[in-house]
Amino acid sequence: MTYERLREVFENVQRVHDEAAECCAEAAKTRDQRLGLLADFFRQREKALARRLKSLEDSEDSAVLETWVQYVLGQDLGEILAELRAGRDPDSNAALTKCSELQTAIIGLFRQLAENVNAPSVRAILEDLAASEESALHELGMAKMTQREA
Repeated sequence: MTYERLREVFENVQRVHDEAAECCAEAAKTRDQRLGLLADFFRQREKALARRLKSLEDSEDSAVLETWVQYVLGQDLGEILAELRAGRDPDSNAALTKCSELQTAIIGLFRQLAENVNAPSVRAILEDLAASEESALHELGMAKMTQREA
């Protein structure tokens, strides 16, 4: 286990979103337009987290970003991202599943950190981020269902 400042955790998750977006965008060129939708999704999540980070930096609560948390970039995140990177599998559904697993792991990471932190203000931020990521994933699922019906 290592310890990182909350700011660093957020920056790591932003990098995961960015890398997932790049993987999906590249795969969408040759395989399936749905992967392009996921690239856009991950870019939006990265931007949302960047806005949240900026908002916290500019607020009276900016000190929470310097809170040290016990953290390891989830092994699940690293493994899923590696599988997505290696995604030579022509089956787009496998890539779609990996993207869903990745987003679920990010949500789990925020929830785990929220459960393990003592500061109520930090816990609230992490719980809010988990809920936001979960809501975005749900909305994406609804959009995909609507797209299929059209």
